[in-house]
Amino acid sequence: MSDESDEIINRTPPKKRTYQQGYRTTWEKEEPFKNWLTRSKKGELYFYCKTCNFNGKGGKSEIGKHASTGNHKKLCASSKNQQTLFSMASISNATSLDNDVKKGELLLCSFAVEHNISFNAMTHLSKLLPKIDSNSKILNTIKCARTKSEAVVKNVIGENEKLKLISHLKNNTFSLIVDESTDRACIKHMALVCRTVDSYFNTNDYFLALIPLDQANAETLYNHIINFFTKHSVEYKKMLIGYASDGANVMMGAHNSLATKLKDDIPNIFILKCICHSFHLCASYACTKLPIWIEETAKDIYNFLNTSPKRLCKYAEFQTFLNIKPHKMLQPCQTRWLSLLPVVNRLLEQFDSLKLYFTGESLEQNIEKAKDILEKLNNPLFKLYLQFLQYILPLFNDLNREFQSEKPKIHILYDRLESQYKLLLKNYIKPLYLEKTLVENVQFKNSNNYLDNDLIYLGGKIHAYIDRCGISGQTKKEFTNNCLLFYVEAATQIYKRFPLQKYKVVQKLKFLNPKVVFDGTVTSITSLAYEFPNIIQDSQLNELDNEFRLLQCESDLKNIAVDKDVEFNVFWKKVSETQRGDGTFMFPTLSKFVKSMLCLPHSSANVERIFSTINLIKTKQRNRCSTDTLEGLLYAKNCFKKSCCYKFETTPDHYKLFNQSMYDFKE
Repeated sequence: MSDESDEIINRTPPKKRTYQQGYRTTWEKEEPFKNWLTRSKKGELYFYCKTCNFNGKGGKSEIGKHASTGNHKKLCASSKNQQTLFSMASISNATSLDNDVKKGELLLCSFAVEHNISFNAMTHLSKLLPKIDSNSKILNTIKCARTKSEAVVKNVIGENEKLKLISHLKNNTFSLIVDESTDRACIKHMALVCRTVDSYFNTNDYFLALIPLDQANAETLYNHIINFFTKHSVEYKKMLIGYASDGANVMMGAHNSLATKLKDDIPNIFILKCICHSFHLCASYACTKLPIWIEETAKDIYNFLNTSPKRLCKYAEFQTFLNIKPHKMLQPCQTRWLSLLPVVNRLLEQFDSLKLYFTGESLEQNIEKAKDILEKLNNPLFKLYLQFLQYILPLFNDLNREFQSEKPKIHILYDRLESQYKLLLKNYIKPLYLEKTLVENVQFKNSNNYLDNDLIYLGGKIHAYIDRCGISGQTKKEFTNNCLLFYVEAATQIYKRFPLQKYKVVQKLKFLNPKVVFDGTVTSITSLAYEFPNIIQDSQLNELDNEFRLLQCESDLKNIAVDKDVEFNVFWKKVSETQRGDGTFMFPTLSKFVKSMLCLPHSSANVERIFSTINLIKTKQRNRCSTDTLEGLLYAKNCFKKSCCYKFETTPDHYKLFNQSMYDFKE
């Protein structure tokens, strides 16, 4: 027993384990250790001083002790005045010159993009620049010939714009505007344009893609669009809220069209047939109710004069004699939306000189075509029909021109359609019936609702001229009946293409107008929001309506809305920035909803402009431009929608892409 107790007493206690601090990289960011402290290669318990070339062991306290030594302080003081490799004059100047040269080459390429300069011309331009100033290092260093300028445009400027646009589409709602056409080289392309709204509530239309087509059926168009969004990881089912195109069957047909396929994918997508295309067709169909010889005479006059420089020169003498402006005759063109009215105006402007000229041609030259044209010019009905068209066509052209705008017009679309439709009906429908009947319920084909022939309004000039032109009562009646047929056909086409009953969703968008917000005509916007469940969920409907009603009570914002000079986007930007006393935003749900609604398209005129731009790029002398090159140029042109080439700002993103990999080397 005693032996066991002695053994316990004599047993030595175990040694206490000591803790050793390992090196932490976070110390390198602390102010006393910046620029000289790093991890040692000797192990995790060691640190290394780059200034003293010293390996030490220990934690933060040991590093602090080393930093306080006199030798370390002395070496640190001397190293502050020492230049690094990249701060040396020769290296620094070379880097600065390289960036200046790249900036110059980017600016030259931006000039070529904006003004549709051929890449072949850039070869001579880069050789011409040193001749301007032989002492300039930048001008002598710039090398931007055909191959390099094409690479810079496609894979630097264009690629940077594409990446920015795709990034924006991934996080913001947008609308898609589509059209297809054949270019100068007989290559069929589909162009995609997206309508987006930026953080300042500015609505912008950007070129999105140019896709070559081997077939132009709905299945092919749909697959190309979906493949594009899938390739670039854009959640189109969530972010795509609107679609617009012309009225072609493959685009807008009721069965198996691009519109129906998108509708299957996105049930609540907003689909609108282009207003400009539709109103042009309304006018074209209505004009078929007038005698065909009116249009044929206009074409004959153009063809007779413009095919002969000698005749044009002689006709100019008659214009000078009558003191009429020396304007050329214009050609009627069915494919141009606004061409018919300028032709009519020019014929009426030059009417007296035309009669005098064709009188001379028929007597002196004895040309049968001249005699035939003169006979039509002497017919009072020809001038009457021209005066009628001069009155009625602005009804179509004004609306057409207004909705070619790139500014948001969706909020006034319904009111403009309704007012133009009413104005047309007012010309031949009894006022009492029109006043008592809803505009969408007017029986415009029922002759019982028509005015008497003498009361049908045909324009001010007609009523002043028709009784003095010497036509018989029967001829006057036939003329009035033809004009009535024009009205009825125009009303039929408008009603067919713009069924106002189905445009109620568009009507509800008028709340986007700041003045409408405060005039009391709109008390709730949840019925509109219900049409877009991918933007506003059911649980947010009350919140949205409360914010809208609260906005109507804000006197400060009301003062901004009634200001005549305030811009459309400025008001909604101010609404989105309004805060409560605790710093939270007052209208977050409403601002989100408004921003999405401003994306909705009102026409497809912007995608038509893409094909006009392609025609300016792909000329007879430049007809070998590939689709990739065209697409790069069109992406690059997105930079100059609100700026110009000499204001083009280069960014680090451009320099990052400006390297050897920008060239498309092919075997």
